[in-house]
Amino acid sequence: MVSSLGVRGKDAKTLREYAYMVRRFVHFLDARGRGLLAATESDLKAYTCCAPAGLPDIVQPGRPARIGIREVPARNPTGISVPLRFDPASVKCVGVATELADEWVDYVSIASMSTSRAREYRQAIQSFCRTVDEMLGDSSAAASPTAAHPDLGVVLAEWERGLPAGYRAGSMKPANLASAVRALIIRRADVAQQPPPTPVVRRPP
Repeated sequence: MVSSLGVRGKDAKTLREYAYMVRRFVHFLDARGRGLLAATESDLKAYTCCAPAGLPDIVQPGRPARIGIREVPARNPTGISVPLRFDPASVKCVGVATELADEWVDYVSIASMSTSRAREYRQAIQSFCRTVDEMLGDSSAAASPTAAHPDLGVVLAEWERGLPAGYRAGSMKPANLASAVRALIIRRADVAQQPPPTPVVRRPP
């Protein structure tokens, strides 16, 4: 398929985006116990329902992200599919929110997450994005998990440091939220083939 597109004059960037779309679809099929050659129309419909306008966007560094509410179905304890939504436009760091939200949609589908776990991931994105807005101010709009500047590593470290203050002693919630954002950032960095931001490590005095 890639070679056929190359013959048609598609540039390298476009070919990478097509390859990424196929890669995401293959992961989705694998979670359903199917191979690419065995995929049916119902598989494609099940996959495309996870994004508000078809297949999830391919957001590369320097490329504007499509703004729009992300929606993904998750399973409640009775096995019923419940739609969960997140609006990246609800924060100033819309690039960060959009990229993490796209990974959230993809990961929830591939991992067949429960509703409670999917909500926890959404909560983690919202919490992290609020800290990005607070710390970066007007620069937050230019931030991205795959860009070197502004540095999200410092923001990530500060956000993680402040999480325990909002929960009772011994709660696993702060660790779960931090783990969720780190997982999404790593997934996004893998897509863009860029190293994830390195948080600042503060040594005790």
